Amino acid sequence: MTELARQFHLSVDDYLAAEDGADLRHEYIDGERYAMTGASDRHGLITLNLAAFLRPRLRGTACQLFANDMKVRLRIADQEIFYYPDLLLSCDPDDRETYYRRNPCLLVEVLSDTTARIDRREKFFAYQTIRAYRNIC
Repeated sequence: MTELARQFHLSVDDYLAAEDGADLRHEYIDGERYAMTGASDRHGLITLNLAAFLRPRLRGTACQLFANDMKVRLRIADQEIFYYPDLLLSCDPDDRETYYRRNPCLLVEVLSDTTARIDRREKFFAYQTIRAYRNIC
């Protein structure tokens, strides 16, 4: 790693601190932050409709459903990664960090023209590394 790259490498703790209360959300890949763009009305409606469909089915379970604002934390090939999926369902009672989940059992990415390539490739393969809590989901 060059000296210049080391200067701009952001630690996980610094990333999480910067995201706490920030107006703009960022995804994080191995020390680099990537700003999230705003979603279209169609994107928001699809996400909201899926959450509204799932939420009643989760009542009385230990599962938690999040839309847009809960990060998923991954560790792949010694790289720390944080993504913001559109929907995240977590049923593991031991996976309850304040700002992220490690073992969700459902992740949904609503595709758009600007995100489809990353969602279909990078995130799809990354999400397959998750060992989900399977007792409930």
